[in-house]
Amino acid sequence: MNGEKPQPGASVLKGGRVIDPGQELDRIADVLIRDGVIEAVGDFPAPPGATVIDVSGQTVTPGWIDIHVHAFGPLGFADLDSIGIYQGVTSFIDAGGPGVATIDEFVAQLEGRTRTSLYCGPYIRPMGIIALGFIEGDVRTLGSIPIELWLDVMSEHRDLLRYLKIGAFENYGTGPLKLGKGLAETIGLPVYAHVALCLCLEFQGAARLQADIRQGAALLRGRERPKRHHERAWT
Repeated sequence: MNGEKPQPGASVLKGGRVIDPGQELDRIADVLIRDGVIEAVGDFPAPPGATVIDVSGQTVTPGWIDIHVHAFGPLGFADLDSIGIYQGVTSFIDAGGPGVATIDEFVAQLEGRTRTSLYCGPYIRPMGIIALGFIEGDVRTLGSIPIELWLDVMSEHRDLLRYLKIGAFENYGTGPLKLGKGLAETIGLPVYAHVALCLCLEFQGAARLQADIRQGAALLRGRERPKRHHERAWT
């Protein structure tokens, strides 16, 4: 005996491939966890009394971030943690489920209901995704863009919102993308543009739409995003 006290609250993940971009780490290493907190990463003997878990051949990483899930509305999963924490995803973003007119309902239904950290990327449509019958290509479904309400929602839910989701609309060029870009700049959010190519290829104006998508992508990529504390690493 070397006189060291047993450490029943300690666990060691041994022999896994540890990937941590924050530390530029990608190698085989051990991870010491004490009382739920990572204490050390590297090569070291397991403390006396620690639980040793062999993770050879597996990957050990910080929690994954999923920027596109559906939690609210007709596309929402019943058990969100089944696609979150139980899959190694510790944070995810509802992609367009609510809009500016339904964000309060989103909060009322889902706040505190998941172990996974849940954020929101509201849709440019005020009601969000409210029915599967909504047609992405119909620009009339955009409805109005109530700037005053958007600003109020940003003020109240700044830490919840991570991007503004917009979509490509058939035969309307880059206009809807420009509307979305302008709104995003006004409220201080990044843009998330969603294009369903499986649907686009069926449009009569598919060739034009694909060209507009390329032009719109360049338009969105060229945007200088305001540096706000709530954006963090989201792109």
